[in-house]
Amino acid sequence: MNAEYQLPPNGFQCLPLQRYSLEAAIADALYYNDLCSLDKGLENIQVALDIAKHPGLDDLAAAQDAENKYRQKKLTELDLENQKIQKEQANALLRNTAPAKALLAKAVNLSPSPLKFPPLKKGQDNTQLITLTNPTGTNITVTSINVEAPFSIASENCTQAPVQTGCVISAKFAPTEVKTFSTPLIIIDSVGVHKVELSGTGK
Repeated sequence: MNAEYQLPPNGFQCLPLQRYSLEAAIADALYYNDLCSLDKGLENIQVALDIAKHPGLDDLAAAQDAENKYRQKKLTELDLENQKIQKEQANALLRNTAPAKALLAKAVNLSPSPLKFPPLKKGQDNTQLITLTNPTGTNITVTSINVEAPFSIASENCTQAPVQTGCVISAKFAPTEVKTFSTPLIIIDSVGVHKVELSGTGK
């Protein structure tokens, strides 16, 4: 076939009628026959059937993409949460080491310390407040508060729940003899042992 009559890329002849030869007509006939062949027809029918069976393929693909993004977001959030938990666990382990406990124990403050009661006659008693302050940002658990007679604990709110910022102990002095008494009030908690020296005179 003459190169003049080769089909252009779009498949259509663009020749004027005067130059539209028999060869050009045959070329067009072959091209259009190919477009309307049985194979082409069956191919187009299959495409139409696929669309009819699955009309929402685009929507399905979009939904699947959205679900994948949601799953990835949740996995990222879960990973961040796990990192937070691991950090908290690591901090807890660090707080349980001896050096860390020693630092925390030093940070806990008891006031007043020492505590001196006013002179009292035998049979009299007096109570004074001792404030435990926890500036560490870590809850501490007070397990016991002990003191020897003639001193005692009138009341306290330190052992009922973990101490976040502070608590109060009401210490009592009731002399049994005419003499000067001195003994430590001992507080045991999750970071160590704390003492407040108590003193008072019976007259």
